[in-house]
Amino acid sequence: NWRYADLYYPGQTKVAVACAHLLDRMPQHRWQLVEDSQPAEGQRNLTFVRGRYTADYQLKRVDGVTRMTVEVRTENADQ
Repeated sequence: NWRYADLYYPGQTKVAVACAHLLDRMPQHRWQLVEDSQPAEGQRNLTFVRGRYTADYQLKRVDGVTRMTVEVRTENADQ
């Protein structure tokens, strides 16, 4: 990885609504869904790829707040 970002967003939107928005909007920006999992109740992980870019989303509900963590990575083609 040679370029990356870790982003954190708190909010009141329900996990299901936020995921539905991502599933609708990301393909419009040429991101392809490659993984969709629910590792625990109230949590959902989505992974999108576009070329050599990967965006991992973790959405979970904690103490009445939805927390979305986004990890964006660029794979180095030389490795």
